[in-house]
Amino acid sequence: MLNKQPDQQIHDELIKRSEALGLPSYPFLPDEGTPYPFMVVAYTHIVPQSTKSYLIGTLSAQVDVWGKAEDRKLVSDWIGKLMREFSTIKQIGNTSWSMDLTSPTEIIKDNSTQELLYHGILDLKFKFH
Repeated sequence: MLNKQPDQQIHDELIKRSEALGLPSYPFLPDEGTPYPFMVVAYTHIVPQSTKSYLIGTLSAQVDVWGKAEDRKLVSDWIGKLMREFSTIKQIGNTSWSMDLTSPTEIIKDNSTQELLYHGILDLKFKFH
């Protein structure tokens, strides 16, 4: 079995941990009609720093939580739960991880669908080695 690259490691781990908490999670926006709330891993971005023996660096990941207009508190609660859970990621395979605890979050109103939604955004920053 091939080892996963750091971006795939964190992508899969974020989805796995969200699912374990009970929040349905997807690698992309699900089909219309999917019940809210849910989480999507929007992107990952690696800034590598090569060494002679292995890859180290930083990784940014955006995680989105989507909820109905009447569920703003629920979206906020999920952001808090996910931030706490993601901050405990320390090891994935042979890679060590640490989350920057100053990673920002925001909640915005979204009217890109026929119903008003709340869109929670977690802008996660990690170091890996």
